Amino acid sequence: MNRTFYDILGVTKDATEERVRSRFKILAKAMHPDVNKSSMAEKDFMDLQEAFSTLTDPVKRREYDTAERRRQAAHTKPDDVDIALSTFDLEDEVAPRKKKKKKKKPPAPAPVHVRHGGEPSFEEIPEGYIPPPVEGVF
Repeated sequence: MNRTFYDILGVTKDATEERVRSRFKILAKAMHPDVNKSSMAEKDFMDLQEAFSTLTDPVKRREYDTAERRRQAAHTKPDDVDIALSTFDLEDEVAPRKKKKKKKKPPAPAPVHVRHGGEPSFEEIPEGYIPPPVEGVF
């Protein structure tokens, strides 16, 4: 995992320039290669100096913050999509979705054939037939 300049100096992203300078002085005394004899002391001290010079210059700090946001956005979005897709796939495996059945329309009533007398006989009326309303009756 890459450490940010804020992590190196041990300050928050909203730290003032005064706070950055104060932390640098404390850490520089402890991390200077003349004092710190570890094999990584020189590299750590150079990282500390780079972090300090970037975060105390307002223009460099703004550019650094913008670049960090872009790196984080580029890094997190694919993971979020993968998580969403895997959750979707998991839901299908655990509880498959049921297809909705379309409601069938009731069949249209069969046409009634009437004899020449104008009235159908009882045998000619299909089961479930509802005659259309007649105007002027009610």
